[in-house]
Amino acid sequence: MDGGLRVDEAFCGPVSLVARASGPGSNGRCARSGLRGIAKVSTWVLLSVGGFRVPTVAAASVEESVHHRPPIEKRVAAAAVGTVVVGGVVTGVSLARRETRGDDVTRAARWARRVLDETWLSKKRRSMATDLVPPQDDSSIGSFLVPVTNDLDKAIQRTLEGEPSSTVQETIKQLGYSKKKAKTAFRRFGRAQVSKVIDRIARNIDSDDFTTLASLNVLAAVLGRLREVGRECFSTSPEISYAGAALQPADVQKLYRRYVGFCLSTEQRLREDYETLKALRFCLGMEEAQAKEIIEEMAKSVFQVAISSVMYKGTLNKERRDVLTRLRTSFSTVLDEELLDKIISEVSVMRVLHELQKLIHEEKVSQEKLDELQRMCKDLDVRVEEVLQSVNDLASALGPEAKEFVESLKALLSGATSTETEGRSNQSQR
Repeated sequence: MDGGLRVDEAFCGPVSLVARASGPGSNGRCARSGLRGIAKVSTWVLLSVGGFRVPTVAAASVEESVHHRPPIEKRVAAAAVGTVVVGGVVTGVSLARRETRGDDVTRAARWARRVLDETWLSKKRRSMATDLVPPQDDSSIGSFLVPVTNDLDKAIQRTLEGEPSSTVQETIKQLGYSKKKAKTAFRRFGRAQVSKVIDRIARNIDSDDFTTLASLNVLAAVLGRLREVGRECFSTSPEISYAGAALQPADVQKLYRRYVGFCLSTEQRLREDYETLKALRFCLGMEEAQAKEIIEEMAKSVFQVAISSVMYKGTLNKERRDVLTRLRTSFSTVLDEELLDKIISEVSVMRVLHELQKLIHEEKVSQEKLDELQRMCKDLDVRVEEVLQSVNDLASALGPEAKEFVESLKALLSGATSTETEGRSNQSQR
């Protein structure tokens, strides 16, 4: 693995994998100063590492992680609802499995793993991410499209399969088409082809079979290439609307979420396919605000997963800091700088809280452990006072039942604070 990390190696910390109190459509806010937005229902929800290594039993692993926790934690976790990235769809997952399906959690693991496999390791782009689907070159795109007969349509299709835009320009000139007539023909071709691919996805919109994953890849390729060719031939790319029959109105947002997840699944796709989101939004007839909300929601979730994996050891060496910087730069295309910094800060605090959770089960915490905790806080740029505030917020949210648990956390943190104060005092005396 070239020293890289996968999501299944990430810390199973509080609110990991993107477990949040919020449901789909909400922003899952939690300020760095505390965990107010998540403390009530998801602070101690842990997604089992085993769930990622064996995705088909991920849902059961989540339940096991709840049932094997101490009584207080169990009561908190049993009521929790997490939000996980599900193959491009952010879906509420009930730990009681009233609403959870194994395929949802499996897809969450697959897609989260794709982000880190290709983001962390900077692998060469593969047309089909992961080992689920073999790479597909442009020459096979034609098998997904509507057969064409006239010369201009054939020329446009050849550009989708790799030929330059000049192929279309030369054909338009040879046919003697006016710009208006050529643009109308281009729009008609695009509408038919994009609708055909969307219909293939819509028929199995919840599936991760070869056809669905390949169709998502083809949709990205077709939208992107039509945009490029349209701009070169007509200055502005003609807008294309969906004219198929398989996509039901209720599934429009679901398909858009899947496609957004696909575009966010690697840094390369984020760079190359992000612009096609606008084209698909218009094609599906979605409001701009609605699409923007979905994109931001998905991007925050994927970014949280990636950052959690970078921080899984609790320390940031140069390599990990470089990865953190690169991830932040990549996602700045989608999220503003302030929000990116906030997410990094939140995950840092959660990582420290996870370490505290491990320490609290030890009969006696050594000074060495407290020193390690202090070093972790320093390395992740987390002040112990911030974590103390988070614990206080946790106490307020959980009530009397959690008092003993919270007091234990505060005692550990106080020990770490005392160590830090003593260290500063010794330095000043010298």
